[in-house]
Amino acid sequence: EDPEPGPDFALVHSLFFFVTFTISITLMNLLIGILGQNYDIYEDQSQVLFNRERARIIVKLTTFVSNFSWLLRRSGLRQVSNETGEGSHVLLALTKTQPDPDEMRSIRNVLAHDLARQREDIQQLMSEQLRILTAARA
Repeated sequence: EDPEPGPDFALVHSLFFFVTFTISITLMNLLIGILGQNYDIYEDQSQVLFNRERARIIVKLTTFVSNFSWLLRRSGLRQVSNETGEGSHVLLALTKTQPDPDEMRSIRNVLAHDLARQREDIQQLMSEQLRILTAARA
């Protein structure tokens, strides 16, 4: 059983609530100050960080297209040149299709689905390149 409250019960409780409230406000102000300072620092660096990320994405996409061109050359297809002798540019567009969730319960099914989709994409690209090559020779 709890003892009876003493004569300083109200004073101790009010002092406890006051200290708790004051410490909470102080810590919240400190947090806001730190976040504001970090925001100012990154706001000053935002253009540099944006350009760096843009360059990283461009390098990543260029590497992807270079690797894809290597795959086409390895398969025996050549890049078609236009009348000026410059190589033609290839525009790649990726679409996302949702697989059936019942078929994607295991990693093996997911990998098999991705492999089949990639085979289809490569077959389509090879047939398109073959069509372009045939049209260029004619």
